[in-house]
Amino acid sequence: MADPPWLDDDEQETWRAFLWTSRLLNEALDRQLQRDSGMPHAYYMILAMLSESPGRARTMSELAEVVHSSPSRLSHAVNRLEAAGWVRRSKHPTDRRTTIAELTTQASTCSSRPRPATSPRSGGTCSTRSRASRRWSSARRCARC
Repeated sequence: MADPPWLDDDEQETWRAFLWTSRLLNEALDRQLQRDSGMPHAYYMILAMLSESPGRARTMSELAEVVHSSPSRLSHAVNRLEAAGWVRRSKHPTDRRTTIAELTTQASTCSSRPRPATSPRSGGTCSTRSRASRRWSSARRCARC
């Protein structure tokens, strides 16, 4: 089997520019959320995904998949969110081997909300309201209390 064709110089330049821009954007989002709400972007995404889930809950396996995290890294993050009172864990009612992470009432009714830098009201990195920022906006209620 022949090796796949390598990128030409223009494609390489475009690919590297995309990777660099993605990295800078992720770092900027993380810095902004750390500064404004004291939480890393990864924790914010956990809260956002729970707030958008039916019943504001997901199994830990589903949550790890949707936030692109290893189970051990997610478990550590959920420990911190649980200690802050934003998430609670419980066993699945019919499968005791499965753990469910659920957004707490405290987190969902909080009035002080982190705003991702993509939100126009955040004064952050992006000034236009993208589809992603509209999705993230629904999870803003999950901020620190």
